[in-house]
Amino acid sequence: MDILVKITDSENEHDFPTILLEFPDGNPPCLVKANWNELQKFGPSSPPVILDLLLLSAVIYALDRRINRESARDNWTRHFSFTMPVSQPQTWEKVKIPLKKCLSFLTGDSWEIEFSNLNIKRPMGFNLILPSQSSTVSLFSGGLDSLIGIIDWLEAHPRESILLVGHHDPRIGGPLLDQKTVFADLQPFYKGRIQPCFMAVGADSGDDTTLRGRSFLFLTLGLYVASTISPTTPLIVPENGTMALNVPLTPSRDGSCSTRTVHPYYLYLLHETLTGLGIRNPIETPLGLKSKGECVAECLNSKALLGAIFDTVSCAKRGHKRTWHRRDVKECGRCLPCIYRRAALHKVGLDYQVYGRDICAGEVDIGSNQTYAEDLRACFSFLRHNHSQAEIAQLLIGNGRIDPSHLNIYAGIIARAMDEIRVLLQDKATSEVKRQAGL
Repeated sequence: MDILVKITDSENEHDFPTILLEFPDGNPPCLVKANWNELQKFGPSSPPVILDLLLLSAVIYALDRRINRESARDNWTRHFSFTMPVSQPQTWEKVKIPLKKCLSFLTGDSWEIEFSNLNIKRPMGFNLILPSQSSTVSLFSGGLDSLIGIIDWLEAHPRESILLVGHHDPRIGGPLLDQKTVFADLQPFYKGRIQPCFMAVGADSGDDTTLRGRSFLFLTLGLYVASTISPTTPLIVPENGTMALNVPLTPSRDGSCSTRTVHPYYLYLLHETLTGLGIRNPIETPLGLKSKGECVAECLNSKALLGAIFDTVSCAKRGHKRTWHRRDVKECGRCLPCIYRRAALHKVGLDYQVYGRDICAGEVDIGSNQTYAEDLRACFSFLRHNHSQAEIAQLLIGNGRIDPSHLNIYAGIIARAMDEIRVLLQDKATSEVKRQAGL
């Protein structure tokens, strides 16, 4: 699909440009919507290619939302082709190959991107409201991992402050409230040491819910803000190793059903792209070698964690309540992030949460052909196989290139995460649910 990307000056000379996407065959255009003014708190970034990267990531996210996967021949793989206006086309030409690989691995689509000159007045004259005193930047989703990663960093750096970058789509309710609520929970413990930047970036049309391109946008927002502090300010991406690796639990889940938002190979390709662009801000993943249960159990401030833990949301299906038994709660209980979360909370004696469906009580029928049972069905299939660590390593290799020297370490993370789920089921599941899980 050939898309025309139009970037023009906004009415305010100090604001970010306006992005309009036009589609062939008379499809309605799409306007990228964002509260760019939030970034003005931190002043202009350097080098200019980071602004290019930010605009590109907004385009990627908008296209990911705008074009439904059902329109593809295989109901999944879309083919995007467009020319992106940038400040330094020659620099971008050098990273075209790793960028294409990075996006294709992340979203499962085909991306053909050319580059042209960006003919606008660059927004270099922001009025800086408050200079950031933070020494690092962290992504802040409102989820459990981001909460733990931030607490751990603050405890390990008692004299320093951190800037929290959140993203939400203006047309998707929930994440912004999560971020604001968890931020408020943290303030009494770390007064004056946390600073928020809650960014809204989305499109005025489109309803695809796979959201695979969101990781590229989220990381770019964090890098942009980090660059305003210094060229080497690190960006923390707090994600546990189990979700980062996201091993396919069944052969059918390889690829399309396996998200790769912070997979090591994706981060490698992103690093290659950033290095080629001259962007030096490092990306750190401090929870990357832990299971979710280990993240919770080893958190460096249990009081701060307990004060916010039940305001965090981990669910990947929070907007799909039609099949829930209890629709007044925040999490479905049967998607993989919910399953990992519940097992982690059980590990530390905090499994008090109420879910849309209780997997331990048998409220998810894995014998049915209902799509809401797919994650639990795959999880139980993996548990029944009881893979050895060597077999898990082979499954990880099939889901993306991994440094061989780290392979056994990564396989161990998956094995320990599965043991956490087994313990949850052994302690709380009905006899029939245990049988289905091979316990």
